[in-house]
Amino acid sequence: MKLFRIALGFIASFSACTAFALQPTTEFSNVTISPFKDKAIMVPANAGMATPIETLDVLGVGLSVEMFRQAHAWVEMQKHPGRSILPENLSAFESNYTMKDLISEKRSADVLERGASRFVEQWAIPSISIWAHCDKKETTKTYFGGKTSFGFFNDRVNDLRMPAGMHHHQIVSLGSIFLDDPEDVLERAFQFFEQNPEVPALLLYASDGDMIRQYTGEVSRRPYWEEGPRRVGSMTESMVALVLARRDRVDAIRPFVANAMGDRNAQYFAERDRLLNAARAAARAAGKPEPTKLEFKPSRFVPKPWTAEQLSQFDRLPTIAVLHRPVRVTYRKDKHGKPTFDPAQKASLMHEQEQQAAFKVGLDAALRDVPGGIPARVFYDTAGPTTGRHVVPFTVAAYHSLPGFDLFKPEQGYDISARIGNTGAASPFVQWALSAIAGYQKNDTSMTLNLRQNDEATITVVTPSPPSGVRKNFFVFDFNPTR
Repeated sequence: MKLFRIALGFIASFSACTAFALQPTTEFSNVTISPFKDKAIMVPANAGMATPIETLDVLGVGLSVEMFRQAHAWVEMQKHPGRSILPENLSAFESNYTMKDLISEKRSADVLERGASRFVEQWAIPSISIWAHCDKKETTKTYFGGKTSFGFFNDRVNDLRMPAGMHHHQIVSLGSIFLDDPEDVLERAFQFFEQNPEVPALLLYASDGDMIRQYTGEVSRRPYWEEGPRRVGSMTESMVALVLARRDRVDAIRPFVANAMGDRNAQYFAERDRLLNAARAAARAAGKPEPTKLEFKPSRFVPKPWTAEQLSQFDRLPTIAVLHRPVRVTYRKDKHGKPTFDPAQKASLMHEQEQQAAFKVGLDAALRDVPGGIPARVFYDTAGPTTGRHVVPFTVAAYHSLPGFDLFKPEQGYDISARIGNTGAASPFVQWALSAIAGYQKNDTSMTLNLRQNDEATITVVTPSPPSGVRKNFFVFDFNPTR
């Protein structure tokens, strides 16, 4: 039963223990429940969507990098340009194993609280958790740290609800992804929204660090999580929670909200009457009984209409930032010399000039989403100084496409490895969170570059929230880490 429960939560098999990516399976497709007899059905506005989604709204951000929460990390990066924000004195870090574990648990709960506690209550938001590569085999008898490995990961986000104080929230796990370089998860999130046109929101939760690696089974990190002072080479414990949404999806629910009040919903009552009258006319023309009411069409992720309070909670959420669809650049070419992403093909690595040309094509495509054509800043990660050459394609491309932009100026380029440390599998999520926070506070655009791999790179643009006149914010979102 335990293995069956876990298997339902995961999207791919356990055999590889890596890359449990969202695949277009029947389980997660737009499956709906059959309508009730003699009742008209309102089809969601975006059902059968053919146009790809290009942006997702960020409605919640939770961030923790070691002792820094929320905007605190961004504030420290600006206070200390050009150097690490972590304490130089290793004695500033906890050495007791029990305290390390308790601190890690508290940070994990805090991130979920900061990122998702203001979201809609009593609706099961789909979630995906992201972790580093898992070294464990498929078995329910493998224990580490007193917990069953896959059960721990699959239930982790939901288990954090109580310590996060989210007693009235609901979270349904779609599964866990185990990848050391999981920047492709964002593209999978876009695909998930396209495959499920009724889903209004998705929760991404990423976590990595030495205390987390004990559960993924990376025994080589044992000296770093065990009892004792912090060592040189320790990872930066990082957790990120992102609530991504398509606001237009909620509009399909509005006509069915009981006792909905306010001008915002008035148009949907008129729309409901129009649809019901059209359904009655169609039934008469077909010689069938006329429907007596317009009935909500349940689906896999939205089984019933929201209440007026749930709708109000959603409408009060500000759009913190807008994530644009990532641009992926490959440095691999097939036997014909053409770029390829297919790992099954026998491909070779491009030469340096070919990589630079490929990156410029990707950069130019990403810059089309940047207002004014130049981002205010770039967050990037090469995974450390030994792979610093990974920035070369960007610097060459930027010379042509971003005149005047200097990646090595402290106020323009933010090297995650140098400024924060090794955030591991959480790196792309840390970059997206920092971009959202910086853009929300300064009302400008950031770009993120995931340059940790030898054979590809990923470019993501994060633009600020739309003008307040587009969708009024009913409270000011506060990134103050002390609250």
